Amino acid sequence: MRANADAEQGQSYYAEAAEGTRHTQIQEAITDVRTAAEKSAKIARLLDEAGRHLQIT
Repeated sequence: MRANADAEQGQSYYAEAAEGTRHTQIQEAITDVRTAAEKSAKIARLLDEAGRHLQIT
């Protein structure tokens, strides 16, 4: 969960820095950070599910 929060915060920093710019590398970085946050959230969810499954069995 911490990694997801950090990625989301990083995304907001990139978005703030990119306001009003058409610089493609900054726009690509924003997309990359967003993707990282989504993947991080998925990994955290899957790890949580796996942990709960292992505790039950």
